[in-house]
Amino acid sequence: MNTPAQSAGALTFARARACCRSYGCTLTRRPGGDYRVNFQGCGKETAYYTPDLDDACGTARAMFKQGRPASETPERRALRRAAAFIAGFEDDPLQEGIVELLAEIRSVLAEAGDAI
Repeated sequence: MNTPAQSAGALTFARARACCRSYGCTLTRRPGGDYRVNFQGCGKETAYYTPDLDDACGTARAMFKQGRPASETPERRALRRAAAFIAGFEDDPLQEGIVELLAEIRSVLAEAGDAI
């Protein structure tokens, strides 16, 4: 079965990232060309590294099926979801205060041991 990103055509980083987000995961580029897939807000203990975008999207799907770690709290989940939503407006020049708001949310999450 194809993931949403795969069925839409060539898998670009943007499509792979959208695919990972649809499964509650983040996708980041790492120095050296690898990609990091992880549950939103989870640390390195649940991260997966791969050089392949197809593998990254498939891994996000598998992680979604497996479920989040038990350390998830409603407050952290709400902050991560808010940050993920607001990040969609990060490059929109008409939206004022987005960068500052995201920085504040990310700072709170980082202090709690979470990362976005």
